[in-house]
Amino acid sequence: MKNPFAEFAGKTPEPVRRLPMEDILAEHTDALDSLKAGFKRLIEDEAGDGLWQPDGDSIVRVYEKACDIGTDVRVEPGDIEVFAHVAFRSEDPDFYLMGPLGLYISALCNASDRAEITLNFGGQDLRLPLLGYRFPEGRRLDVEGHLGDLTGISMTGGALNVNGHVGRYLGAGMAAGSIRVEGDAGRFVGEQMVGGEIRVAGRLGGVGKPVGGVVYHRRQCVYGDPEAA
Repeated sequence: MKNPFAEFAGKTPEPVRRLPMEDILAEHTDALDSLKAGFKRLIEDEAGDGLWQPDGDSIVRVYEKACDIGTDVRVEPGDIEVFAHVAFRSEDPDFYLMGPLGLYISALCNASDRAEITLNFGGQDLRLPLLGYRFPEGRRLDVEGHLGDLTGISMTGGALNVNGHVGRYLGAGMAAGSIRVEGDAGRFVGEQMVGGEIRVAGRLGGVGKPVGGVVYHRRQCVYGDPEAA
């Protein structure tokens, strides 16, 4: 009887192919270690008990601490994106605190030397909140994927574009700049905004109580005076 495996005798097996994510992580190892250490410091200092509530004072405090930590961590936009993906998948309880994570990533984006940053969060079940907090003038942030509540709040300029859905309080308190959401937005869009422009292409849960700026739903202006903007 012929041995069906004879033709394979003496052949060297093909090397095991590494997964693309393994290659990606390997390329960003040093930056990831620095970013993880920085975030752990942030949580230890600001949410050591594992609890955090996104009120006005805590948002400002955590963001300013994140900015201080960020001065010691110089990274490229690709490092930020990979760090976010690792954080979303982490079983470490510190990374379950999505509010501080959103502020930390916002601080890193705001401190970047790049005028244009793209982050691809597509395929993620988790929705990062607070991304775009205090986004500055002269910058552009493009996000692929869905985001959570408080996206683009307190923006001072720049352009934030989201190819996905966002949660509540989109652009709350923003003073300048533009936000464009290709998907749906939750309630209280533009709450207490004083300037800038928000455009939502999908469903709109409701406009909050802006005091300035302009809000568009699809092609219709639902708040403000486009001529005065």
